[in-house]
Amino acid sequence: MKKLDYRQVLSHRRSELLGSLDEMRFDTIAQMGRVAEEDQAQLSHDEHISLSRNVMDYENLRMVNEALDRLGTGEYGICQACDQPISEKRLKAVPWTRYCIVCQDQVSADGTHSSRYA
Repeated sequence: MKKLDYRQVLSHRRSELLGSLDEMRFDTIAQMGRVAEEDQAQLSHDEHISLSRNVMDYENLRMVNEALDRLGTGEYGICQACDQPISEKRLKAVPWTRYCIVCQDQVSADGTHSSRYA
């Protein structure tokens, strides 16, 4: 893939995430009406799941936006830890990645990065 292709992939992912976040917001607003007492536990559980997914989507959106910024500055595809090129295979799998696979393993082992989307 060329950088232009990555821009398309990242832009498409960004649109998906924004759509998902809008959909979740709409669902939450729709459920804010009066709820029967016996349905409150299920609604609370559903809201917890939705909020957890929302947090992951926002984190993923942030990383996609950062990758788009790196495309603009010419830093895309360069590991932010070791300054070496990130393999094409890794970029195809996780286009918003910030690290090469070796550095990602180290970051994950150290616990210095909490996202599973790095």
